[in-house]
Amino acid sequence: VADPDGESIVSVDVDGKKQLGVLPLGAAAAQLLVLPDGRLLATLPAADRVAVVRVSDAGALTMTCTRATSAEPFGLATSARGDRIYVSAGWGARLEGFDGELGNKGGVDLPRDPRQIVLSDDEKTAFVSHAVGGIVSVVDLGTMRSSTPVLVWADPRDQDDPAGPRSLAAAMTSAVGKGSQPVAGQNGMRTGLQGYALVKSSDPPGRLLLPQVLVDPGNPEGRAEEFGNSGGVHLPNIAVIDAATKTPLSASLSTNQNMAIFFEDDSRFSGVQPTAAGCMLPRGAAFDAESGSLLVACLGSDMVVAYDGASATPTAVEMKRWDVGSGPTGVAVDAPKRRAIAWSQFERSLDVLPFSDLGVVIEPDGRPRRDKIDLSPLQKPPALAFLLGRQIFHGVADIRISSEGVACASCHPEGRDDGLTWATPEGPRRTPMLAGRMEPPLGWLGANEDLERHLDAEFLRLHGQGLRSVQREALMAYLSGLRPPPKRKTDAALAEKGKELFSSKGCATCHPGGGTDGKTHDVGSKRSGDKKAAFDTPSLRHLAGRAPYFHDGRFKSVREVLEQPHGDKTSTPKIAPNEIAPLEAYLLGL
Repeated sequence: VADPDGESIVSVDVDGKKQLGVLPLGAAAAQLLVLPDGRLLATLPAADRVAVVRVSDAGALTMTCTRATSAEPFGLATSARGDRIYVSAGWGARLEGFDGELGNKGGVDLPRDPRQIVLSDDEKTAFVSHAVGGIVSVVDLGTMRSSTPVLVWADPRDQDDPAGPRSLAAAMTSAVGKGSQPVAGQNGMRTGLQGYALVKSSDPPGRLLLPQVLVDPGNPEGRAEEFGNSGGVHLPNIAVIDAATKTPLSASLSTNQNMAIFFEDDSRFSGVQPTAAGCMLPRGAAFDAESGSLLVACLGSDMVVAYDGASATPTAVEMKRWDVGSGPTGVAVDAPKRRAIAWSQFERSLDVLPFSDLGVVIEPDGRPRRDKIDLSPLQKPPALAFLLGRQIFHGVADIRISSEGVACASCHPEGRDDGLTWATPEGPRRTPMLAGRMEPPLGWLGANEDLERHLDAEFLRLHGQGLRSVQREALMAYLSGLRPPPKRKTDAALAEKGKELFSSKGCATCHPGGGTDGKTHDVGSKRSGDKKAAFDTPSLRHLAGRAPYFHDGRFKSVREVLEQPHGDKTSTPKIAPNEIAPLEAYLLGL
């Protein structure tokens, strides 16, 4: 297993319930992949590398080499013979190909935050999920070119159409107009989010299963009484995609399948407790061919859920749920022994999940004792405040945070952002990234001078009960300790020229060093839905991977910001065509 807290890989004897070996990596691993020849690969996001490891029959682990990748590698996939290996780079927004000896064979740029990779049966196409954006990228592996991505969005009007479900393409056309791009929240359009896992079904064959969450952020052109639209802002979902036609099954994108949370009288606690009705933060998934079940590791609700993977609406056909350790991020099927193994990162434990009771309903007071394996304690564990804050940040159905079944991580996966513009009582607001960008004042209006006050305002907005002082301090410790993304590598000479232009045109007056002056300014960017015209000066650091831009997300790229006029003439400098490329290089490298 990849143990991020220990920055290591750990080998475990599941039957003997004992730890066998530990290999320090010097950086946290995101994903592991066993190659046909027995070598083990591990992606190291903080190091921008892939590690190659040998595992002995006794479980001893030996590092053989590492290879450089684009920024923040995450997902791994291999051909059946192991002669082709593919890596997704999250912050680098890229899919890269390697030969069997990890020689880089080039790659292709993708939309932001690519995650899991699945190869088609003929190994000619790669399907890549994305943490945000509601898409699955499609890449021709022969030419290493991407084609039109699969959109995993949902139009609520499609659910009640007496003529029956339409194709997603038809739903998109009717929702936003022929030839237009879909806009999340417009006409109730829901976009996919939390697309960390993607698996291939073997029965029926030719289908991809994508655990995700469907999100309605509300009409981005106007205001809303609350954040987003009512009726369940985040809904758990499993999209079913036809790999041959590269289209999703419309039925799988139904928004009427379940609620975000429900309340149950659990005898283990005093009183009624909120419980996640589905997987709100899906992080890992596996498919069991014999039972036809899709297993999903649900971060934040500490459970693994088995769904009917053969159904057109897997979300509506739950076969089993198991309680597991805190922070489950991975699950694997052990087919010969008819069981699954779940990894819980926060607790650093493995749970053995038997398939013998699939479909058997167990009452809350009759839940079986967990069959778990704990890893050895770390010599230098993370601070307790950081660990508690991390658990609070990812807690789903935590009424201290929200009464709506969402966690902090619902809008800020990995402490980053969901890429969405939300309808709010103040007007449209783009979700900001948190990691590495906690400079006060906080909020688009600069209303909160410190993080503690900002958190209290957020809990109130989400109808949460709030945190006690020690819990709030723990959450603040976690937020302050979030690892920022790396700087994007750009042309050094071009970026230096852009830096000079940035200063000479007065940009550094409000953005000293690419940061913020901590003040609000009216630069003429107010939209019709905004109540106020003055906005907090945002930091420009880490721009490369967090499009779209401005408080309302009006610009899809940094180049658009530089090319298109915005605001008034007195506050927006005039940029000549030959100055755009240098400024872009400088800004993307901050």
